[in-house]
Amino acid sequence: MKQFAKLFDYSDIGQVLVKLDTNDQAEAEVRFYFKPENLGICSVALSGFPGTDDDQWQQAETGFNNIDAAAAHELVTATLKTLPGGLGA
Repeated sequence: MKQFAKLFDYSDIGQVLVKLDTNDQAEAEVRFYFKPENLGICSVALSGFPGTDDDQWQQAETGFNNIDAAAAHELVTATLKTLPGGLGA
């Protein structure tokens, strides 16, 4: 059975859920969900892959398959650094 989600748990940023899905425009995406301190659940996505629908899904699946604990931590940590002062951890 193919995976469509991965869950990682970190001591510094908490849980990160990575999900292979579609966005509101029915395009393939890889979305990262996380909950910074003092905020609700947040997410950031990799989407907008070029090519046909099949090409986009292939790229999203390849990206999803390549996401490991280190890559998920790096992406979410970098995202948290972009939050305006006073928001989140």
